[in-house]
Amino acid sequence: MYTTFFFPKGLGYAAGTVLPMPNGDLAVFDLERRLADGPASAEELARLDAIRPHLARAAALSTRLGLERAKAIVEALGQAGMPAAVLGAGDRVLAANQAIQALPRQIVFLAHGKLGLADPASSQLLATTLAALGRRENTNSIPLPPANETAAGVLHVLPLPGGARDIFNGAKALLIVTQLDRPTSPTAELLTGLFDLTASEARVARGLSEGRSTDEIAAALGLSRETVRFYLKGVFAKTGVSRQTELVALLSGSALPKARELE
Repeated sequence: MYTTFFFPKGLGYAAGTVLPMPNGDLAVFDLERRLADGPASAEELARLDAIRPHLARAAALSTRLGLERAKAIVEALGQAGMPAAVLGAGDRVLAANQAIQALPRQIVFLAHGKLGLADPASSQLLATTLAALGRRENTNSIPLPPANETAAGVLHVLPLPGGARDIFNGAKALLIVTQLDRPTSPTAELLTGLFDLTASEARVARGLSEGRSTDEIAAALGLSRETVRFYLKGVFAKTGVSRQTELVALLSGSALPKARELE
C-alpha cells in the first residue's frame, strides 16, 4: 500500500484510531499526511484525541442508521412476498424479515447471529458459497428441499460489492428465497434467473421437468446426446443435485430424495 500508492503520491505518515462499534464491528479512522511533513507531533495527536469521542459517536450513529436502512430494505422485500436477510462480516445476520423467519423448516437461525439451512447438503453449499463469494465459479443459487407443508425453494446469495455495501452498512450478501410452489414446469427464462443457468442449460432443465428423456431433449433441441449430458452436468452443479430424479423433484416442488453428502 505504501510503496505502490502512498509514497508515489508524496504521502507516508499517518495518525489514526480504532473504535469498537456497538454491533461488534470496528471503525478505523486513518489520516494520512505528506512524507515531507514528518510524523504527527504530540500537540497534533492531542488535538486529534480531543475529537475522538465525536468520531466515535458519529461512527456509532452511522452504523445504527445503516442497520435501520438494511432492515427497511428486507422488510420492503417481505411486503413483496420475498423472504430476505442481509449478512454482514463473519456471515452474521444484520437484518431478516418475517417472511424468511417463517421458514423454520428450511432456514435456521443459529447462535452468534449466524444463519444456516436445515438440509445438511444445502447448508454446506451455503457455507461454501459464502466463503467463495465474488468468484465467478461460485454457486449463488442453493436449493431448499421441501419440509412438511413448506414448498421447495431456491436461496439466492447476492454479493454486495462497492456502493451496495455502503447502502447495506458494509454488508457482505443479500439472501432472497424464491419458493417453488407452482405445479407447472418453470419456463426456461425463470430457470435461468433462479439458478444462474445459461440459456442452453435452462432448456435442458425444462425438458427434464416436462418428463422428457435426454434422447428426446437432444432431438428436440437439435443437439447430440453428449452435448445434452454436458449441459446437464452444469445444471447439476448449479442446482446442488446429482441425479435427474432429484432435479425433476426440485423443479416440481415435490419431495427431494435424501440429501447427498457433498465432497
